[in-house]
Order: sequence, then C-alpha cells, then structure tokens
Amino acid sequence: AAATDAARLSVSAFAAGPDWPLPWVESGAAKRPAVLPALYLSFAALQAFDGYSTNRALGRGAREANPMMKGVVSSPAAFWAVKAATAVGATMVVERLWKTNKPGAIAVMIIANGVSAAVAANNARVLKQQR
Repeated sequence: AAATDAARLSVSAFAAGPDWPLPWVESGAAKRPAVLPALYLSFAALQAFDGYSTNRALGRGAREANPMMKGVVSSPAAFWAVKAATAVGATMVVERLWKTNKPGAIAVMIIANGVSAAVAANNARVLKQQR
C-alpha cells in the first residue's frame, strides 16, 4: 500500500507540477496508413508460402538455390526460425524507420514484398514443374 501511495504521489506531482521545465506532449505512435499493416501481413504470408513451397519442393528432390539458405534448409526448425525472424525482423526495422521516414518505411516494405513475391513465384513454378 505504501508503494502504491508513493507511486500515486509521484505521478500526481509529475502531472500537476508547475515547475516541469518542458511542455506536456501527448505521445503515441503516428497513425499508420492502412497500407503499412497490410504490407506487414502480406510479407509474413509470403514468408510462410516461401517456407511451405521450399520444403515441399525439397521433399520432391529440388535443390535450394540460395547459397545463404543451403545450410539451413536441412533443419526444418532452423529454416522456420529463419523465416519467422525474417518476417519479424523486417517489421521491426520498418517500424523504427517509420518514426523518421514514413515514405521510406512504406517503400522498404513494398520492395521487400516485391522480392518475396518473386521468390514465391519462382517456388510455385518449380513446384508446378515437379508435378
């Protein structure tokens, strides 16, 4: 109870104190355009499709073409961890970029989605050829 009272006292003194040297500023994230969350979602979906289609093609005898992923695809857990880290990491980077460069953040996600879509299209083509 004493800690709660002390917390209330410090919060009320902070909020009401006229000696506060800086003006009160409402904080909060700037409103994102609907396109940014949609780009996050589509990027995650493309990563998921890439993972699925890569595993499926490898199971049918295809080889991994990306030299950076050749050592990872042999372990499904490691491969899916990389896919998840890619989706989450890109989102985190773009969220930080959003704070200073809103058009740049959107552009980065458009480019990331474009590259992922090209990879997904290639995987789909490989799967179709394997039928």
